[in-house]
Amino acid sequence: MTRFFSNYLEIKETSSGSKTFSKVKFKKDDTIYELIGDRIEGVIPSDNRVVQVGHSSFLSASGSFEDYTAHSCNPNSYIRICGSRVFLMSLYEINVGDEVTWDYSTTSTEHKGTFNMQCCCHKFLCRKDISGFHNMADQEKEKYIKMGIINDYLLVK
Repeated sequence: MTRFFSNYLEIKETSSGSKTFSKVKFKKDDTIYELIGDRIEGVIPSDNRVVQVGHSSFLSASGSFEDYTAHSCNPNSYIRICGSRVFLMSLYEINVGDEVTWDYSTTSTEHKGTFNMQCCCHKFLCRKDISGFHNMADQEKEKYIKMGIINDYLLVK
């Protein structure tokens, strides 16, 4: 995998699969990488390896770091959408050797019938059952909204 970000990130095999780890220290709100998958519009893809980036817009798997960045109920990064570009940003300081994670629910409008996974992050207050943003407890949604990491398409009712 030869990409600019390979100077900053690495994919390591763990007991629970391949995951993305930091090779440098990231400060709060640093860009970790740009998601580069193909854009899929208008239909929810059957492939569960997509990232929702708009009300009916998704990015496919790319074969790069974003395909190996795991979910966590206590993430250290988040998705920021800037026009047609999509970035993974650090939520707070990430140290060398830390696994890079984001909360998959923070980009999804899907319901449990179309997106539902069992979480195994083992973090404090793990939600166990992961689905779209609107399926989260109100307290959890408010926390993420106050942090400013929820993209506009999720805030429209």
